Amino acid sequence: MLCTQLAQDGGFGGSTAFLSLGQALSDVDGNVDWTCDRREFFNTLGQLVVPRNLGERIGEGLDPCAAIAIAFQMDVGAHAEFVFSLGHAPTLIAASAILTGASGQNALKREADVTSYWNTLLGNCTVQTPDPLLNVLVNRWFLYQAISCRMWAKAGFYQAGGATGFRDQLQDAMALVWSAPAMLRAQIVTCAARQFPEGDVQHWWHAPTGAGVRTHFSDDLLWLPHALAHYLRATGDSEVLELSLPFLEGPAIAQEAEDAYFTPGVSSEQASLWEHAARTIDASLRVGAHGLPLMGSGDWNDGMNTVGREGRGESVWLGWFLCHIVANMAPLARQRGEVERALRWEAAAALCKAALLSSGWDGLWFCRAYFDDGEKLGASANAECRIDLIAQAWSVPPTRWSPMSWRPMSMAQRLIRGRADGAGTPVQPA
Repeated sequence: MLCTQLAQDGGFGGSTAFLSLGQALSDVDGNVDWTCDRREFFNTLGQLVVPRNLGERIGEGLDPCAAIAIAFQMDVGAHAEFVFSLGHAPTLIAASAILTGASGQNALKREADVTSYWNTLLGNCTVQTPDPLLNVLVNRWFLYQAISCRMWAKAGFYQAGGATGFRDQLQDAMALVWSAPAMLRAQIVTCAARQFPEGDVQHWWHAPTGAGVRTHFSDDLLWLPHALAHYLRATGDSEVLELSLPFLEGPAIAQEAEDAYFTPGVSSEQASLWEHAARTIDASLRVGAHGLPLMGSGDWNDGMNTVGREGRGESVWLGWFLCHIVANMAPLARQRGEVERALRWEAAAALCKAALLSSGWDGLWFCRAYFDDGEKLGASANAECRIDLIAQAWSVPPTRWSPMSWRPMSMAQRLIRGRADGAGTPVQPA
């Protein structure tokens, strides 16, 4: 049973889904019915029914489905095994080739091969804790979900649209740095090619056309150097920095607009992966009245899209994020002879840190952001969002580029310890 999509919407015209019953491995004879019309399973009252026979309906104007029914008799003690194949291919010819190849292999052997693949992939890195349930989640389930649901299906609890998120899939791929570093590498390369020459990137896009949104989100672009540094620290694969990748080209966001949805072209301008990553930092050094990075239309929290809508709102969390990225990337810039760029980044990070410890500090904790009008968000005087963990969890910048030098919970732990002591005195920033 084959179904080919004729419409070209979304760039998927010609792709073919298939459902097939392979050879029945049994000593029984059976009759096979099929249909592509889901309405055969409902009566005139709309109630679900099991039809005696399927009508083998196919064509346009149906309620599409794929259903196969087998009616057969078995003698006592007989054995029957049926193999079904369900899949998708970019063309009708490719679908037929997949079916032919699958039917020529033992189904149990193919199942064993798939099981072995997942066991190897999910077993590359394991963590043992006193909690067996946590071990199962961390060692297998979370990684499986990151790959099958997020990286492949482009879906999740809060993202089921099938698009690739610049920030989202980079975050997901970072979890695979020990188990499947090649997947992280591929995602970094893919995302770098979704960048405009100015340094900003598509917030999300749909394959294969590349249609997506150009936005004022302030954090998206910075996940590229963050993921790249994470990958380099784990693998030492410095050759990836020299890959030459194109930029996108397309219209700038209209004045007063939050975003622009369009299908960008591919620019003739190309640059190394290093340059792509470095431009994101170059484009992120602008600050507001308090010396903090501009919020834009969101900074990891998409729900804060009105905090800096007018272009003056500032983000405390983004300040910590930027300081962390500069600490990792500036040494690489020096290694490549880009001393002036490294000094510019470090000077901006130093000013940002000073602003974080002054304007960002609220007496008991770090506030979350400043609105366009200068009002604080996440401060002790706020009725809502009085404290946001992520502004505290990133509050201790590393002193050197080392996996052990970054302790993201230090400030949060100090806050908890200070309140538990009952002393009632504010915990001062580090």
